[in-house]
Amino acid sequence: MLAACLGADLSTFGQPLEAIRILGIRRDETNVYLAWQGGFPPYRLQVNKGHSSQWEEFPDLITTNTFTAASTDPASFYQVRTQFEPLRLTRISGDGAIVYLDWLGGRPPYKVQVCDSVDQGWVEIPRLILDNFYAGFASGNRRFYRIRSEPDTNAPSLPQGLNLQAMQCDRVVLAWQGGIDASPGSGLMGHNLYRDGQLVKQVPSPHTFVLDTELIANHSYEYSVSALDRAGNESARSAGLTITTPQCSDRGTNGAGSGTGVTLAWDPSEEPNIAGYIVHWSNEPGLPTWQMDVMQATTVTIGDLESGEPYFFSVTAYNFDGVESEPSYRVAYIPP
Repeated sequence: MLAACLGADLSTFGQPLEAIRILGIRRDETNVYLAWQGGFPPYRLQVNKGHSSQWEEFPDLITTNTFTAASTDPASFYQVRTQFEPLRLTRISGDGAIVYLDWLGGRPPYKVQVCDSVDQGWVEIPRLILDNFYAGFASGNRRFYRIRSEPDTNAPSLPQGLNLQAMQCDRVVLAWQGGIDASPGSGLMGHNLYRDGQLVKQVPSPHTFVLDTELIANHSYEYSVSALDRAGNESARSAGLTITTPQCSDRGTNGAGSGTGVTLAWDPSEEPNIAGYIVHWSNEPGLPTWQMDVMQATTVTIGDLESGEPYFFSVTAYNFDGVESEPSYRVAYIPP
């Protein structure tokens, strides 16, 4: 926790942060097990296999002070660090009746506190702050300010509607309705994807879809997702979705088309005065990258698609006044 007086040197308050110290590390035939103390969660784990000076970071946040990882290399080295630095106030300045604060470290959400005498009668600014800066009204000629992290122990809401968007023999595209980290939370960091009960990928916010690859043909998998906030709190996992990959072939397996192109068809709009249709597609749902005006046609072939990459398609109609409709239901396709 840090404090500073407007117009005076910055001063530091609070207890020192205990350094991280690894308590134990052991291995068996397939895994390595670590335990440590100090710092504060969430943590990041890094590994060096002893062949170079480059450290590789595990992609997922760790919210406890223990970790188990797959490891078959007996020469690996591990180190643990906190995801966030201790709070450090970097700027305090005044501009007439406005005070400006900037800081580094800690973890959101933050609270700004103010008083007229050091360490006496601190008053909290009522709103939570998710960024690392603050601008507000200042009163008096000499005021003290400090920043603290607001404890966040509430997990985001449960993600809903996990569904299969497209599939090939070795990969699937899944989508869902994201969890929500309600105020005064630390904000949604992303979602964890589980396959057969094992964490396989962390999907950063605001994305709510994923391409999962390196699957086995003609094999069943069960998927679920959870929501993760910026303080490391994780929601429960969604209801499971079971899918079975098809046999590999030269044709696409989701019924949309084959090769490096896809043919789309749709029913004409029942609205009067329709002048034409626009096809929209991209590699991410909800983010139109390409579009084609097909005029009054209700079928189109889109070529030059990259094999193995997901594509999301929707259609809009427009009338003779140039008014465009809302997008149609989105469909996905993975070119083989």
